Amino acid sequence: MFRLSKTDDDGATVFTVDGQLATEYTDVVEESCSSAAARGKRVRLHLRDVSAIDEAGHSLLRRLAKNGIEIRASGIYTSYIVQDLNGDKRAARNANACNGSNPHGAK
Repeated sequence: MFRLSKTDDDGATVFTVDGQLATEYTDVVEESCSSAAARGKRVRLHLRDVSAIDEAGHSLLRRLAKNGIEIRASGIYTSYIVQDLNGDKRAARNANACNGSNPHGAK
């Protein structure tokens, strides 16, 4: 089972995933998020009732997070996945700060 729904919330486009985030569904999620982002909208992906994420789903989440898509989750399993993604982003920011580079251009 897979369901992707779209809402607008506080100036952002929010996509909500229910079911499995598996190989056969990753293209539709990526295309939806990329399309909304290309229109200049803030995009959030909410993993609501996600029961399983395969390797393609994990790769998708990493790509989306790297491209500035905010990922949120409900539930223990998906919250852990999102926390791990956010930890990767924090680690990259900390490494950049330690070596003197700043990906956001601030001084």
